[in-house]
This record gives sequence, structure tokens and C-alpha cells, in this order.
Amino acid sequence: MYLLYLDSSGLPDFPPPYGKGRDNWYVVAGLAIQHQDWENVYRGLSKVVAKYFPTIPAGGFEIRYGDLINKRGLWGSLTDIERKNCADDIFNLILSSLSIKFLITRSTHGVNADLSIQDN
Repeated sequence: MYLLYLDSSGLPDFPPPYGKGRDNWYVVAGLAIQHQDWENVYRGLSKVVAKYFPTIPAGGFEIRYGDLINKRGLWGSLTDIERKNCADDIFNLILSSLSIKFLITRSTHGVNADLSIQDN
């Protein structure tokens, strides 16, 4: 059995002249974790958060890449290199421990769509 995490970014509405949407891309990403591995992934993410934010309790922090790259919230307290290193730590954890990763992108201009699946 797998546990599936899905997240999306952007609005699925088409931009002008076809619609009223503001985003050029709509992205859906998913991570499927084998049920016996979820605790290891959680511990790994908790270690990354504790490394960069030692005062935040485990499980008390949502990791949002948009906030990280735009220095919003707690991310503003880190230097540029610390934020880059934190992102690298998170991406390396994802690449090394999750069983199946997939990404679906669709241009809201209707030009193209892409599906990428990686199975470890």
C-alpha cells in the first residue's frame, strides 16, 4: 500500500485571450510513499527543519517552496546559502527515500502538457 501526497500550484483557469486566469502554468506534483516508509520520511524532514529552525517543534512547520525562495515568514531569517542548502537537503531526501514521484505540468495556454514518473 502507498500513501499519496498531491499538491498543485497555479490556477487551472486559462489566461486571456481564452479565459480569465492569471497563471501561465498549472502544476500538480505527487509523491507516493510505501506505507512502511512514511515514518522514516517524516523523521528525515523533521531533521531538516530542526537543522535550520531549531526552535520549531517537530511537525509544527509547513515547508512551502514559494515561501523559501521568496524569503517569506521564517525563511527570511535564513541567509541565501542556508535557504539553498535547506532546499537541497529536502530535495535530496525526496529523491533518496520516496518510492514513486510524479509531476504533471500543463500550460494554461493549452500548448502542452507533460507527465513525468520516476519509480525507484
